[in-house]
Amino acid sequence: MVDDDPEARKVLKDFLRLRGLAVLEARNGLEALLSVKQHRPGVVVLDLNMPRLGGLETLKRIRPFDPTIRV
Repeated sequence: MVDDDPEARKVLKDFLRLRGLAVLEARNGLEALLSVKQHRPGVVVLDLNMPRLGGLETLKRIRPFDPTIRV
């Protein structure tokens, strides 16, 4: 899960964990790229408007790395 808003991350993290899902957090696109390369998640929930590296640019960088990840 990638979002620069800590409250949004907390709400979504709690929601997903209550449904039995493991959740990794990133505060921006750069952190997300590092996490994706290290952990190879099956799904990435991505905020579009973030500082440093926005959601669309992050998506463009995730796709070539692993096109099977659902975003």
